[in-house]
Amino acid sequence: MAGAKKTETKANRGAKKTAASKLEGTAGRKILAQLGLTDAELLAFLPADAPKWLRSVLWCQFDLARSLEDIESYFRGRYETSFSDDLKFPPDGPQAGVSVRMLVVRPEGRYVTYMLYAMRGERYGESGSYQLEAAFGESGTSWGSNRAIYERFKALELPALGATNVRELTE
Repeated sequence: MAGAKKTETKANRGAKKTAASKLEGTAGRKILAQLGLTDAELLAFLPADAPKWLRSVLWCQFDLARSLEDIESYFRGRYETSFSDDLKFPPDGPQAGVSVRMLVVRPEGRYVTYMLYAMRGERYGESGSYQLEAAFGESGTSWGSNRAIYERFKALELPALGATNVRELTE
Protein backbone atom coordinates (compact mmCIF):
# COMPACT_ATOMS: atom_id res chain seq x y z
CA MET A 1 0.00 0.00 0.00
CA ALA A 2 2.75 2.49 0.87
CA GLY A 3 4.42 1.91 -2.55
CA ALA A 4 1.13 2.60 -4.33
CA LYS A 5 0.77 5.91 -2.50
CA LYS A 6 4.33 6.96 -3.53
CA THR A 7 3.60 6.09 -7.17
CA GLU A 8 0.35 8.05 -7.06
CA THR A 9 2.15 11.07 -5.61
CA LYS A 10 4.85 10.92 -8.30
CA ALA A 11 2.19 10.65 -11.02
CA ASN A 12 0.33 13.67 -9.62
CA ARG A 13 3.54 15.72 -9.53
CA GLY A 14 4.20 15.00 -13.19
CA ALA A 15 0.61 15.69 -14.29
CA LYS A 16 0.16 18.57 -16.68
CA LYS A 17 -1.71 21.56 -15.21
CA THR A 18 -5.16 22.10 -16.69
CA ALA A 19 -7.59 24.99 -16.35
CA ALA A 20 -9.56 22.99 -13.79
CA SER A 21 -6.44 22.39 -11.70
CA LYS A 22 -5.96 26.17 -11.41
CA LEU A 23 -9.18 26.50 -9.43
CA GLU A 24 -8.57 27.54 -5.86
CA GLY A 25 -11.49 27.26 -3.53
CA THR A 26 -14.97 26.14 -4.43
CA ALA A 27 -18.28 27.83 -4.97
CA GLY A 28 -19.55 25.40 -2.32
CA ARG A 29 -21.30 22.03 -2.44
CA LYS A 30 -24.79 23.44 -1.83
CA ILE A 31 -24.40 26.12 -4.51
CA LEU A 32 -22.97 23.68 -7.05
CA ALA A 33 -25.68 21.12 -6.28
CA GLN A 34 -28.40 23.75 -6.73
CA LEU A 35 -26.86 24.92 -10.02
CA GLY A 36 -26.18 21.34 -11.17
CA LEU A 37 -22.56 22.21 -12.01
CA THR A 38 -19.00 21.56 -10.94
CA ASP A 39 -16.56 24.38 -10.18
CA ALA A 40 -14.91 23.81 -13.58
CA GLU A 41 -18.27 24.02 -15.39
CA LEU A 42 -19.14 27.19 -13.49
CA LEU A 43 -15.72 28.65 -14.36
CA ALA A 44 -16.69 28.37 -18.05
CA PHE A 45 -19.22 31.22 -17.53
CA LEU A 46 -16.48 33.58 -16.34
CA PRO A 47 -15.32 35.85 -19.19
CA ALA A 48 -11.60 35.49 -19.91
CA ASP A 49 -11.07 39.21 -19.30
CA ALA A 50 -13.00 39.30 -16.01
CA PRO A 51 -10.95 40.69 -13.13
CA LYS A 52 -9.89 37.98 -10.70
CA TRP A 53 -10.55 39.99 -7.53
CA LEU A 54 -13.28 39.05 -5.10
CA ARG A 55 -16.62 40.80 -5.34
CA SER A 56 -19.92 40.56 -3.53
CA VAL A 57 -22.03 42.99 -5.65
CA LEU A 58 -22.26 43.04 -9.48
CA TRP A 59 -24.69 44.86 -11.77
CA CYS A 60 -25.76 45.58 -15.34
CA GLN A 61 -28.55 47.33 -17.23
CA PHE A 62 -30.63 45.97 -20.09
CA ASP A 63 -33.59 46.89 -22.27
CA LEU A 64 -36.84 44.97 -21.91
CA ALA A 65 -40.40 45.91 -22.89
CA ARG A 66 -42.04 44.02 -20.00
CA SER A 67 -43.40 45.13 -16.63
CA LEU A 68 -41.81 44.22 -13.31
CA GLU A 69 -44.86 41.98 -12.69
CA ASP A 70 -44.22 40.14 -15.98
CA ILE A 71 -40.61 39.61 -14.97
CA GLU A 72 -41.73 38.28 -11.57
CA SER A 73 -44.10 35.78 -13.22
CA TYR A 74 -41.18 34.52 -15.34
CA PHE A 75 -39.12 33.71 -12.22
CA ARG A 76 -41.97 32.60 -9.92
CA GLY A 77 -41.77 28.92 -8.99
CA ARG A 78 -38.13 28.50 -9.93
CA TYR A 79 -36.95 31.19 -7.52
CA GLU A 80 -38.31 32.82 -4.38
CA THR A 81 -39.71 36.18 -5.51
CA SER A 82 -40.98 39.26 -3.69
CA PHE A 83 -41.38 42.99 -4.19
CA SER A 84 -39.96 45.74 -2.02
CA ASP A 85 -39.69 49.51 -2.05
CA ASP A 86 -36.17 50.73 -1.31
CA LEU A 87 -34.56 54.13 -1.18
CA LYS A 88 -31.96 54.93 -3.82
CA PHE A 89 -29.79 58.02 -3.93
CA PRO A 90 -29.11 59.23 -7.48
CA PRO A 91 -26.36 61.86 -7.82
CA ASP A 92 -28.80 64.62 -8.82
CA GLY A 93 -31.74 63.39 -6.72
CA PRO A 94 -33.25 64.62 -3.48
CA GLN A 95 -31.22 64.17 -0.30
CA ALA A 96 -34.01 62.06 1.17
CA GLY A 97 -33.62 59.62 -1.72
CA VAL A 98 -36.03 58.20 -4.28
CA SER A 99 -38.38 55.30 -3.52
CA VAL A 100 -37.79 52.54 -6.07
CA ARG A 101 -39.95 49.43 -6.52
CA MET A 102 -37.78 46.32 -6.79
CA LEU A 103 -38.31 42.73 -7.72
CA VAL A 104 -36.24 40.51 -5.42
CA VAL A 105 -35.30 37.07 -6.81
CA ARG A 106 -33.50 34.46 -4.67
CA PRO A 107 -32.36 30.95 -5.58
CA GLU A 108 -32.99 28.01 -3.26
CA GLY A 109 -29.68 28.32 -1.38
CA ARG A 110 -30.08 32.10 -0.89
CA TYR A 111 -26.37 32.61 -1.60
CA VAL A 112 -27.26 35.51 -3.90
CA THR A 113 -30.08 38.02 -4.15
CA TYR A 114 -30.94 39.35 -7.60
CA MET A 115 -32.71 42.71 -7.54
CA LEU A 116 -34.34 44.12 -10.65
CA TYR A 117 -35.72 47.64 -10.94
CA ALA A 118 -36.54 50.14 -13.69
CA MET A 119 -33.52 52.28 -14.48
CA ARG A 120 -31.79 53.81 -17.50
CA GLY A 121 -28.37 55.29 -16.96
CA GLU A 122 -28.65 57.04 -13.60
CA ARG A 123 -32.42 57.64 -13.81
CA TYR A 124 -34.70 55.38 -11.77
CA GLY A 125 -38.18 54.42 -12.95
CA GLU A 126 -37.43 54.74 -16.68
CA SER A 127 -39.68 52.35 -18.58
CA GLY A 128 -38.19 49.85 -21.00
CA SER A 129 -34.86 49.62 -19.18
CA TYR A 130 -33.92 47.70 -16.05
CA GLN A 131 -30.98 47.30 -13.76
CA LEU A 132 -29.98 43.88 -12.42
CA GLU A 133 -28.05 43.99 -9.18
CA ALA A 134 -26.64 40.75 -7.77
CA ALA A 135 -25.65 40.83 -4.08
CA PHE A 136 -23.81 37.84 -2.61
CA GLY A 137 -23.60 36.91 1.07
CA GLU A 138 -19.85 36.28 0.76
CA SER A 139 -17.05 37.49 -1.50
CA GLY A 140 -16.67 34.26 -3.49
CA THR A 141 -13.51 32.39 -4.49
CA SER A 142 -10.15 33.62 -5.71
CA TRP A 143 -11.09 32.49 -9.25
CA GLY A 144 -14.30 34.54 -9.24
CA SER A 145 -17.18 32.17 -8.46
CA ASN A 146 -19.54 35.07 -7.65
CA ARG A 147 -18.82 36.66 -11.01
CA ALA A 148 -19.32 33.29 -12.71
CA ILE A 149 -22.69 32.76 -10.98
CA TYR A 150 -23.75 36.27 -12.02
CA GLU A 151 -22.52 35.75 -15.61
CA ARG A 152 -24.39 32.43 -15.77
CA PHE A 153 -27.61 34.14 -14.63
CA LYS A 154 -27.13 36.87 -17.26
CA ALA A 155 -26.31 34.35 -20.01
CA LEU A 156 -29.30 32.09 -19.33
CA GLU A 157 -32.05 34.21 -17.80
CA LEU A 158 -31.82 37.60 -19.51
CA PRO A 159 -32.05 36.29 -23.11
CA ALA A 160 -34.93 33.99 -22.09
CA LEU A 161 -36.75 37.05 -20.72
CA GLY A 162 -36.22 38.84 -24.03
CA ALA A 163 -33.67 41.35 -22.68
CA THR A 164 -31.54 43.19 -25.23
CA ASN A 165 -28.66 45.65 -25.12
CA VAL A 166 -27.14 44.28 -21.89
CA ARG A 167 -24.67 46.85 -20.54
CA GLU A 168 -22.20 45.66 -17.90
CA LEU A 169 -21.69 48.19 -15.10
CA THR A 170 -19.43 46.25 -12.76
CA GLU A 171 -16.04 47.95 -12.69
